[in-house]
Amino acid sequence: NKRKPFHSINFVIAHDGFTLYDLVSYNSKHNDANGEGGNDGCNDNFSWNCGCEGETEDTNIEKLRSKQMKNFHVALMTSQGTPMMLMGDEYGHTRYGNNNSYGHDTALNHFQWGQLKDRKNDLFRFFSEMIKFRRSRRVFTREDFIGK
Repeated sequence: NKRKPFHSINFVIAHDGFTLYDLVSYNSKHNDANGEGGNDGCNDNFSWNCGCEGETEDTNIEKLRSKQMKNFHVALMTSQGTPMMLMGDEYGHTRYGNNNSYGHDTALNHFQWGQLKDRKNDLFRFFSEMIKFRRSRRVFTREDFIGK
């Protein structure tokens, strides 16, 4: 087998389903705005809202959500293979629980440049540092599998 570690694509979140922020903020999809009576989008999100469904002002829940997003990113950046991130996960983009938002040409799907400067900017800094960490250590970008 000529497959190399970098042939594998690793991801926590892809284009289908929740954003990373929504993965730690919603247990259920909230697709009412799609006009399909909530019948669209997957019902199995494999998510946990950290104790409160959706947006909250509870700082303990927000801290836990931030920690969970960072944990997912550490797992992604320290795994063999090529990491893939969803646009917006680096700043905590939310689609407010809508896991099938692609019919909307709205802020739900647009990159929110202003978000890089708001309360979630430490998430962007953390993600940036983890990418630098990964690139600086050969073990995470091996040409061959460990043990070969």
